[in-house]
Amino acid sequence: MFALDQRLPGGVVLSASWISNIARRQIFITNENLGEKTDSTFTDGFGFDGRDVWGIPVDSITGILFHGGRISDLFGPVLRVGNRDGNYSYAATIELRKNFRNVLEVRTGYSLTRSADLQDLLSIDVTSNYGTTPINFHPNDPVPQRSRFDRPHKVVASAQTRFLRRFGGTGISLMYVGQSGAPYSYVYRGDVNGDGFPGPRGSRLANDLVYVPELGHRLNTGIVARRLWTTLVEQEECLQDQLNSILARNTCETPWSHRLDVRLAQTVETLGLSADVTLDMINVLNFLDPTWGIVQVSNPVVQIWRVVRPNYDPFMVDQLYLYYLGGFQRAREPGMIGTALRPWAPEVPTSQWRVQLGLRMRTGSR
Repeated sequence: MFALDQRLPGGVVLSASWISNIARRQIFITNENLGEKTDSTFTDGFGFDGRDVWGIPVDSITGILFHGGRISDLFGPVLRVGNRDGNYSYAATIELRKNFRNVLEVRTGYSLTRSADLQDLLSIDVTSNYGTTPINFHPNDPVPQRSRFDRPHKVVASAQTRFLRRFGGTGISLMYVGQSGAPYSYVYRGDVNGDGFPGPRGSRLANDLVYVPELGHRLNTGIVARRLWTTLVEQEECLQDQLNSILARNTCETPWSHRLDVRLAQTVETLGLSADVTLDMINVLNFLDPTWGIVQVSNPVVQIWRVVRPNYDPFMVDQLYLYYLGGFQRAREPGMIGTALRPWAPEVPTSQWRVQLGLRMRTGSR
């Protein structure tokens, strides 16, 4: 870690800092009842040529494609909490500030923050932490990938001034914060790799990352579902960047958020009393336009496909069928296919503008 402050010409002050963390003994969860990997005959459009799988293929309409991947069928997942290195993060920040004769103070800064981990530890429950970590290869031997808490870019700017001091002083301050979105992952509903997740009771958690076939690949699904998937890929840069591969964890993200707050403060002194009256308007952008200042949020894992194997045929090794689970917007014209919707929703009340009034009384003048 290091930090510096440097006074530049014109009374501008530059501040910069760097901090990095490397975890040597971070909590790590393994499934001790996971057996040896097996080979899969499924290849077409699902990434099974590179996906680790356990057990033998079975006929299923529930999305569980394999059976018998455990060391002992007497138990479900047997989770062990241990330690392992591999997590890391770093943050770099730069800020410029200037004070104009104690009348106006202006600050602006930018932060770059990156973090990667082996597992997304989002819960206090061991099973949930293991089961909600999206998996593209071996769940007991993952590589560091983008953390769920990774928000790479943040811009902050503020200005404050105070005038009419002879009348007690009137203050105005503005604060702008712009930040990149939160990451999420697309997964299949069901146990596509046979590792026991999702499973019964507390392990009913979907975590198998989707394979992204090249556009135009004929997926074994309906015409409408194929069209919706195509429109989703056309909208999602994370899917376009990973065609013909299993999606990496937390590589999709919600849009940037923008927020502007304003505060008015007035000091009143009379009859031996002093009062500070404040008026705060939070998220002014949303007040100016209902489509501005929106903070979009998403679930950490988004189930987009349900994969089933309804009938076994030894001569059709790729007989898997897909059901589309994502949201969509209906077409305005009759007979036309709608458009897929990305899995965002406005966060409430963060996305709404609000006004609050404050009053503080004191005895005597300042």
